[in-house]
Amino acid sequence: MTNLFLPIYRNLEKETLKLSEDIFFNDEQINVYSTKIAELLVRTVVEIESLSKELYFKNGGQKEEPYFDTDCIAFLEQKWKLSKKEVLVIAPNFYFQDSANKILTPLYKANKHGTSGSDWKKAYQALKHDRSKNFKRASVKHLIRALAALYILNIYNKTDEEIRKETSLLDTSFGSQIFSAKKQVEFLFAENIKLPNNASCICIEKVPDYVYKKIIKAYKEDTLKQINFFKNSPEGKAFLQKHPELSLSDINILSIPQFRCSKFLSECMAAGQSAIQLLRTSPKEIVLNKGQEIYPD
Repeated sequence: MTNLFLPIYRNLEKETLKLSEDIFFNDEQINVYSTKIAELLVRTVVEIESLSKELYFKNGGQKEEPYFDTDCIAFLEQKWKLSKKEVLVIAPNFYFQDSANKILTPLYKANKHGTSGSDWKKAYQALKHDRSKNFKRASVKHLIRALAALYILNIYNKTDEEIRKETSLLDTSFGSQIFSAKKQVEFLFAENIKLPNNASCICIEKVPDYVYKKIIKAYKEDTLKQINFFKNSPEGKAFLQKHPELSLSDINILSIPQFRCSKFLSECMAAGQSAIQLLRTSPKEIVLNKGQEIYPD
């Protein structure tokens, strides 16, 4: 199916980059305004309106004539927590130093109406209804944040297959020259120790589910090998004799103070290493963060 939104986003981004050749984009100039910025801001938010409605219907929205913000973005907010998603500004000719201008949450309050809404949306509404009176609101700040909001929506309009093809472990810009999506790197390790889903991240780097299941199986086998090594070694036997109240299932070798940083501890751990080797050599994948549990139980 033809993507009717991405080419328009790319043109808006290209024009914004061209504008940054004429206006020095830094913290001091964040409130600079112009007729070109007003034009780009209006066009950007019109795209946000259209794309948010597209995503609303594509993902199960039922209202026949929804408002783009209080209906569509509100619906997507419930599904994906878009208000928390962070975008990093990476354009080399954007010279922002303030973290508030480098790390953006552009869809925060985008589902709210009127004065409660996001700043870029209020600026758009003001320009649409009375451009002469509100011309100062056509600023660099509002344009970049609106463009970042559109960037997020375009990412969530991609299929899983497109995500796999367009990203790498080192590049989560999704083809943008201005922004990069915040990524959660899901490190395992051990059984039942998983990082919770970080709602601020747009995408997640993880091992595929089928690999995860193999790693957990290998971890259980490794743990058994390490325990067997421990209980059959002179050091382990001596420890168990001093602590008859402990069963092997109660013992965490790594937490025993007298063995910490010892050669014996290294030998115990070396008895079972297949899970670590599997984790080191396994493929990784990038998936969109839609609030899912990262790994299956």
